[in-house]
Amino acid sequence: MMNFRKPTEIEKVLGYKFKDEKILERALTHPSVAESHLQSYQRLEFLGDALLDFIIGEWLFKTRLEAEEGELTELRRILVNTEALAKIMRILGLKEFIKFELSSSQNDANDSMLCDVYEALLAAIYLDGGMKAVKTFVNRTLIANAEVLLSSPSFINYKGKLLELMQQNGHQPRYEVLETKGPQHKMLFKVGVYLDGKFLGIGTGYSKKEAEQKASKRALELLANDEDKDDAKI
Repeated sequence: MMNFRKPTEIEKVLGYKFKDEKILERALTHPSVAESHLQSYQRLEFLGDALLDFIIGEWLFKTRLEAEEGELTELRRILVNTEALAKIMRILGLKEFIKFELSSSQNDANDSMLCDVYEALLAAIYLDGGMKAVKTFVNRTLIANAEVLLSSPSFINYKGKLLELMQQNGHQPRYEVLETKGPQHKMLFKVGVYLDGKFLGIGTGYSKKEAEQKASKRALELLANDEDKDDAKI
């Protein structure tokens, strides 16, 4: 089991001092080691997710004055992406503070857990110190790294690009889960993408969304190669 470290150590990393240390501990406690479901970070994660959508949405609205609704939605999707939030948690070193049960199949916090805890921490700070405190935390951690995340190729919406390309020709890609393996808390998905029964690509990831993105990227690469070959024949 990962041991819960002193609150003062965590507060230095967070840049926020809690009045109620119990809510901080709950935000860092995985259901596998919680005395009850309510003592884990899962309920806090629900609130934190809503807070994050609002804070990032408001920031984008105020800073991207020329952006239309669709572009704002896509920018927010990138910033609240599981991989993006997990990356922030690793940059801050916060993964070292999560309390969870070690197992033979998992000896470190995965992206999904890190994302959940980031959102739970937002909720904990909000409940303990209010909206100003939680906005300060988001500004210092996520928004401070926003431009780097928005320009990173790892957060391109390949699934959206493939859908847009297919719809131009009156088609719709179909995704199918081909295989799942691993424990429930760290399930690995293998997903294939098809067009009218033709196999276009395959992707794997620790969520269906991640696997679909990777499959879509492979499909776009395949279609681009086919297009290059056709051009070469002309």
